[in-house]
Formats: sequence, structure tokens, C-alpha cells
Amino acid sequence: MIINANKLINSMFKVTFFCAFLLSDLYYSGVGRIFDYLTVILLVLLLHGVPMRLISYILMIRTFPLFLFSIGGIIIGLYSGFIPISIGLIIGILIILPISQILVISYDRALLENTIYLVLMISIVLFLFQFLMFYITGTYIDFSSIFGSISSRGNNESLAYFRAHGIFQEPNMYCSATFCLLALCKFFTTRRRNLENLACITMIISLSLWGILGGIILLIALNQAFRSFLFILILSFVFLVSMYFFSINFNELADTSVTVNRLMNLQEDPSYVGRVSSLQNIKSNSELIFGSGVSSSDFQERYGANAISFLLSSFGLFFVMLMLIYTFWVTKFSIWSLVVLTYLFVTFPLFSYAYFWIWFGLLIGLARGRTQNLRPLKKFYRINHKY
Repeated sequence: MIINANKLINSMFKVTFFCAFLLSDLYYSGVGRIFDYLTVILLVLLLHGVPMRLISYILMIRTFPLFLFSIGGIIIGLYSGFIPISIGLIIGILIILPISQILVISYDRALLENTIYLVLMISIVLFLFQFLMFYITGTYIDFSSIFGSISSRGNNESLAYFRAHGIFQEPNMYCSATFCLLALCKFFTTRRRNLENLACITMIISLSLWGILGGIILLIALNQAFRSFLFILILSFVFLVSMYFFSINFNELADTSVTVNRLMNLQEDPSYVGRVSSLQNIKSNSELIFGSGVSSSDFQERYGANAISFLLSSFGLFFVMLMLIYTFWVTKFSIWSLVVLTYLFVTFPLFSYAYFWIWFGLLIGLARGRTQNLRPLKKFYRINHKY
């Protein structure tokens, strides 16, 4: 019975990650992202058998300070009528974030690592299947429609512009989820570098401008000291391709390649303009310092549709700085954690997605390490369990 119970818990653990990282972008009109709702339920069920002392410790010491820093913006958001996004932030901070940290402490590290690699592998397979089917047979596989979700945005027939994105709505979302999973791999004890490198390549060939840069950064960061033979081959390939690009006429290529045209006219690219360019509108005023409350639209008009804009507009520079200091402490002063968070925040806000809060919690737990998890104030909470 105990063995069967363990198998059930392990299976539930994997299903939770499948729902959060693979199915999170499936959106159904009238109900939203139902797999995110299921993720929250499964996370709560995974607390079965976890001591209340541990739960209260993680909640009060690791999570509640972040809630205090954001409570003003959330209250204003609720008062202004932005109830769903405000409640979503509360659930993310007070439920998903602490539970995901507990997963790192209470569950076997091998189970966590194997699950993340499995999710990554399935996502890559779906991506490559979609990619190859289009270029070999001309058939566009829309996984979102297959699952009954709203149609994805990977194939622009009017521009004859196809960008693979797997099971997600668009390439940027595929790259964001892949980036999150790969950022965790740097903390793993057993690495699968070939799979990591392949994931980076899929980010690059997705033709998402954000994904191309992120894939190159991760290729370098995840292959320290050029220890991977495959990485050397990839780097050589990138070098040869770069040499080729420098030897051709970019203006002529831009006429035939939408991606090159976007790169050459970045200031006019709709994605760039909508997400980043408005950051130049930041001016010193009271709203910038203290924020104007959580909003699902106003922040885009102020500074653009990115996570940094959302934080500044909702909570203000003062509280964002407190959040930054908190993040720096809670991730045990990990430079890598700050780098990946900063880069991730350049893209659109992910705070309404369950997988972001799971990822953030896992990042905290992995950055601090299992031996460090219960050291502060553990006598106060009388935590004597060995995790």
C-alpha cells in the first residue's frame, strides 16, 4: 500500500508539472486557462504529509515579506476593479510560491530533475514535430485547436511567415517556458547537456527575437568552460552562419526574410514597440515612486507590455526595489537567479501564469540548497525533520 501511495504521489507530481508548463497556454473562452486551475489543486494535494511547521516556516519567512511589499498595489487593484489579476497575484504569492519551495525540500531531487527534463523533452518533441511537418509537408499543426483551445498565432498566411511554437500559443511563450525550465537546469546535480543544448537550438529556430537572444545566452551559460563537445559544434555552426551573413547584402535578404527585416528595422517592429520601446517614457513622479495599483492594461500604455513595466506601474520604484532586495536575499545572493529573472522580465508579464510562480519557488529552493533550507529560525519552529 505504501509503495502504491508513493507511486500515486509521484505521478501526481509529474501531472502537476505537465499541466503547469505544457498545458498552461491552452485558453478556453469563458473559463480561461483551466489547466492552471488544476495545477493549483494538485499543488495543494501534494502537501499531504508535509509537517505544518515546515509549511508555516516557508510561508512566513520565505513568502510573506513579498506579499507585504505588494499588498498596497493589490488592494488598489481590487478597489479599482482589477479583481482577477489581483486575486491571481495573491494565489501566486501565498499558495503556489511557498508550495513550490516545499517541493524542493520534501521531494526527492531526482524526481524533480527527471520531471523537468521529461516536460522539456515532450515540449521539444511537439515543437520539432510541428516544425518538420510544416517544412516537409507544408502542413501546419495547430496543437491549440486540436485541444479545443483558441487558435495559436504561429502561422501568418498573409505574410507567408511561419514560426514554430509547439503546444503554446506563440513562439515567445514557447521560449519563455523553455527558458524557465533551462534556467533551473544550472542547479541540477545530474545534467543532460545534449537535451539542454537541443532546447536552446529550438528557441533559436523558433524565430522569436527574444528567444533567439535567450537561446544564445543559455547555450553559453549552460556550457561553462566549453566542456560540451556538442556545444563546440554548435558554436562553430553559429560562427560559420555569422560569417555567411556578413558576406551578403542585408537589404536584399530583408526583402525575402521577415525575421531579418524585423532585426534590421527593430525600432519599427510591432513586438518590440509594444513590449519594450515605451520604457523610455519613464519619468520621475509620484506614480513612478509608489505605483498606481495593479492593472491589466494601464501599465502597457505607460511603459509597454513587459513585466518590468507591470511592476513599476503597479507597485512603484520604491516597492520594486524592496522586492529586488528580497529576491536577492531569498535566492541566497545568486547572481544567476537575478540575471535570469531580469531577462525574463523583459518579455510580457507572466505573473498570471501558475508556472511562473512554480518556477520562482523552485528557483528559490534550488538556489538556497537543501542543506540551507531550514537553518534560519528552525529552533523557533522546532523543525527536527530531516529533509
